[in-house]
Amino acid sequence: MAEGIRVAVEGAVFSHGNLKLSVTISLGVAFYDLKANIAASELVKFSDQALYKAKESGRNKVCFYS
Repeated sequence: MAEGIRVAVEGAVFSHGNLKLSVTISLGVAFYDLKANIAASELVKFSDQALYKAKESGRNKVCFYS
């Protein structure tokens, strides 16, 4: 799903008047294990770490927390 979002944004062209703009995004993904006892704030922290990994490794990527 995350890769589909990334590809859709990459393929979109945004326009305002005569200006046309293409953008890319990086996404960080973390999965919640129902057996794990972690707080929502930890899950956000994990996805944030994955996002920074995506940005550091070239941007316009999806990275997963591991």
